[in-house]
Amino acid sequence: MVELRLSVTAVADADARAALVAGLVGFHEALLGPAEGAPLGVLLHDAAGVLQGGLWGRSGHGWLFIELLFVPEAARGQGLGAKLLAAAEGDVPQSRTSLAPVPRGSKLTMSKSWRTDGGKRLRTT
Repeated sequence: MVELRLSVTAVADADARAALVAGLVGFHEALLGPAEGAPLGVLLHDAAGVLQGGLWGRSGHGWLFIELLFVPEAARGQGLGAKLLAAAEGDVPQSRTSLAPVPRGSKLTMSKSWRTDGGKRLRTT
């Protein structure tokens, strides 16, 4: 067993983030093969063309991975968050349309993720 030590930092270390991303990507690619995905942005602009909010993520393995979703406070309650998600879901190539079972003992886990099923959003825990 590898002995690891935990540390907490308030420093935004780009190298540490890159190492975590590389580990996660490597793990997924070893199980699922290379991801053929791309970055995805769905942006909200005001009448003057100034960026006010939106969604940022990426696609891979037929999934949509949402990294950021922001609707400005003044525009909340108008269904813009749902519209951002719907636009992003519509752009993901070969998006999966049903929940895939995770085999017992699998190293893959799903936690608080959204999937689509015939246009309905399902939350998995």
